[in-house]
Amino acid sequence: MTCLLPCTLLPLMGLLFARTMAWTSSGKTHPELINNLYKKGIIKSPASVRVLLATDRGHYIKYFPYMDSPQSIGYKATISAPHMHAHALELLKDQLVEGGKALDVGSGSGYLTACFARMMGPTGKLWAWSTSESWCRNPSGMSRRMIQPCSAPTCEARG
Repeated sequence: MTCLLPCTLLPLMGLLFARTMAWTSSGKTHPELINNLYKKGIIKSPASVRVLLATDRGHYIKYFPYMDSPQSIGYKATISAPHMHAHALELLKDQLVEGGKALDVGSGSGYLTACFARMMGPTGKLWAWSTSESWCRNPSGMSRRMIQPCSAPTCEARG
């Protein structure tokens, strides 16, 4: 067998990937999912933990909300995997501050939009853009309370 890497490293690399891959973070409940993401080092900041615990994926998708993989939300779209949402919040935590302003382009299910709004608090201003007019008029879950009436394709959300 010809290997580009020494053949003895391949089993070790497989073990490393199996231990670090985010999709091993799935949970049976929302808190279990968030705890698994934290234990895997995907969520690091207290702000991200707080926001993710307060934003239950079960309010945004019907089936397998706590599985760490993308899920269909209809409209020929998917909600990203939880580890991707956690990673986005970690990358943006220093910009999504109390009273901040943000634009969420391609807001989809509204899950990450709700997380952004929670990060920026009640004085923050968040605009969400979706290509789906029907979603914008009938947002799912918690985002329904956070999004003001919109003229699609632009919606305005408050923290």
